[in-house]
Amino acid sequence: MSLVITDESMPFMDGTATVLALRKIKPDLKIIVMSGYERRKELETDRRVNANAFIEKPFTIETLLTTVHEVLAKKV
Repeated sequence: MSLVITDESMPFMDGTATVLALRKIKPDLKIIVMSGYERRKELETDRRVNANAFIEKPFTIETLLTTVHEVLAKKV
């Protein structure tokens, strides 16, 4: 598994809980979080879960592909 893309708002286990669980399994996993919530909440979530990137909804396919490329190209 190289990359996970998750939404912040999901049933049963939200995006934050999902990312934290994945980090326990594979700390170096590359993760992109998406959300339609206001920017302040997005930034707080991004910092807390240490996501590699955040995409604000709605987004274009170009934004998605560019973000995936940038995250996968990072060595850290």
